Amino acid sequence: MPSTSLEHSSFPRTLLVDNYDSYTFNVLQLLTAQCLKHNADPAAHILVIRNDQHAWPTVRDLILPHIDNIVISPGPGTPARAEDFGVCTQLISAGQRPLLGVCLGHQGIALAFGAHVRRSGVAVHGQTGTVEVERPDEGLFEGVPRRFAAVRYHSLAVADEGFPHGELEVLARASGSVKAWVDGRVADVATREIMALRHRRRPLFGVQFHPESVCSEHGARLVANFHAITCGERSVSHGGLPQHVRAMSLQAADAQTWRRGVGQAAARWRLVEQTVELAAACRLDALFGRLFGGSRMPVWLDSADAGGRGGGMSVMAAACGPGSATVRYSVATREVEVLAFAVEGSGRSVLASAVLDGADEGSFWAWMQRVADCTSGVAGGGGAGFVGGWVGYFGYEMRAECMGMAAEAAEAGGGRLPDAHLAFVDRCVVVDHTCSPPRAHVRALVANGCPDGAPAWTARLGFASHGDASAWVSATSAAIARPERFQRVTAVGDGGERVVEMRPIKGTCRRDPHGDPAEDRRRREALQGDAKERAEHLMIVDLIRHDLGWIARAGSVAVAGLMEIESYATVHQMVSTVQARLPAGGMGSVGVLAHCFPPGSMTGAPKRRTTQIIDALERRRRRGVYSGCLGYFSACGAQSDWSVVIRTAVVDGRSGRVDVGAGGALTALSQPAAEWAEVETKLHAALRGVERYVAETG
Repeated sequence: MPSTSLEHSSFPRTLLVDNYDSYTFNVLQLLTAQCLKHNADPAAHILVIRNDQHAWPTVRDLILPHIDNIVISPGPGTPARAEDFGVCTQLISAGQRPLLGVCLGHQGIALAFGAHVRRSGVAVHGQTGTVEVERPDEGLFEGVPRRFAAVRYHSLAVADEGFPHGELEVLARASGSVKAWVDGRVADVATREIMALRHRRRPLFGVQFHPESVCSEHGARLVANFHAITCGERSVSHGGLPQHVRAMSLQAADAQTWRRGVGQAAARWRLVEQTVELAAACRLDALFGRLFGGSRMPVWLDSADAGGRGGGMSVMAAACGPGSATVRYSVATREVEVLAFAVEGSGRSVLASAVLDGADEGSFWAWMQRVADCTSGVAGGGGAGFVGGWVGYFGYEMRAECMGMAAEAAEAGGGRLPDAHLAFVDRCVVVDHTCSPPRAHVRALVANGCPDGAPAWTARLGFASHGDASAWVSATSAAIARPERFQRVTAVGDGGERVVEMRPIKGTCRRDPHGDPAEDRRRREALQGDAKERAEHLMIVDLIRHDLGWIARAGSVAVAGLMEIESYATVHQMVSTVQARLPAGGMGSVGVLAHCFPPGSMTGAPKRRTTQIIDALERRRRRGVYSGCLGYFSACGAQSDWSVVIRTAVVDGRSGRVDVGAGGALTALSQPAAEWAEVETKLHAALRGVERYVAETG
């Protein structure tokens, strides 16, 4: 290793170029970990930019003079297309500083010096394979075993044919085999593709594998070696990046978008609460109908059967209290409508209606964050979960305003239901099913300075009896679902720090319908070891780590549970848990949700490119509520809970039409019959809910 001493005062300053990938911020986590290890401030030593964020003269003249080394991220497409590679082509050609290219960046280095980049003999997406180092224990691979495990996501590869050995040197190759389709079946296929290379005279290095994946080995060591090479190649400048350069980063531009002008300290509401112990025979559906069934805007979020996996709570409310309001939004028209529904009867009034101006208001997400800030702050409600607040859904088409695709989404036209529909509720019933018998927390938000206005309607609880359901209902739609946890934010301590948790589900199989324990165990173990399911699942776990890396406290993103099998009444499912810490005073809950939207389990990776492909395959048909998320932002300001709208029936309350949505991910290892069987498995629960709904409503 050229240098083993990296002090804070001389730690390399890195330019990380994002190629619109869904793993870039995992690379950032590797770089951040090295900064923290050497007591260097990541914000002062790592600059992230998009490949088209700044013109090349700006990068060359204003950014590069303050940079010691460069990392080029993975990404979709090919380095031969300027639209896919942007300024990365010029950065490689300049060759002035040590540069590490990952996947697409690796291919870009090879292409720049005469190698051919072609379709790989085997498309490998999310599989963990063996990398064999040609010359171990030196340079980029110093301290790394000759053979190690690494994750691969690629369908292109650097070809051996015509490889420019005079310019480039192969450092590592794939070893062993990967899974692929051969003669109509999935089989093991030997692979010897180039996995790493370097330029013979310039400090340019490329790796085809993904060292940043949670299942790759020795990623931290590779980054440490790259920094050591940097210190050996050039005199690393003392101090961090100047402020004017930091202001050019992707994060700085993002922070400007999400600027929050409303202080978070003032408590706007007081929480008035009564706790009622429910009778063992209490039916939740009857309770809901008795309390809120006559409302124009009833809401029911139920996880009564979640079995201790972060659930066990039901939220019942109606957006017709004295402080309630309802917000509806259309991506196509950018029109926001704010409504108030009468406390009794069917009346409603329009409080406001406007078309958002992109230059002033930004996206609806940013607008909604400002609205949430203005309506949050509850004295004494910080640890109480849902105390009232914004409840509703964000439909799949809301991705347009997270991903710079608004114009494309507008072409798809409007829909029967709003793209976003949220209601502020100031009184609710939260049923805790973890107690025996269940307890109902009857809550009301009272504006500071007003009389208590204690919820006298709690007496109506005594008229209800027992049942279970899982539903969300509004004036125009109802979704009956068995959703997966998308994102939950909870407060930690009194310092304002929060924890965000995401639990992707990828991989589902039916349990044995005859209840045979041996057969059920066989199915569970088959799911656990299925190469296709594991690859698909890993792809989403790595994507979620990236999404959280945008907004989390430096070094805090962690996988608490990886590819665990959870068993439910009718299915086994593969589930992971990813967590991160959000800094005190940081991004609000709406912004946190927007940075992870749409759910990666419904798109695949890289998210931006796959949604474009999905649009084309689905002929730009709207998904609507399906594939979006449903949940709440608590008025306490620090807590939220959202689920993916999946295996779901969406009922248009105006027309009575029912749309049932279910789907599956297609990867290189997908088998058509198996994929369709999984869709049918997912549809089963939703269709049962529809049948029950039709039977009960006629």
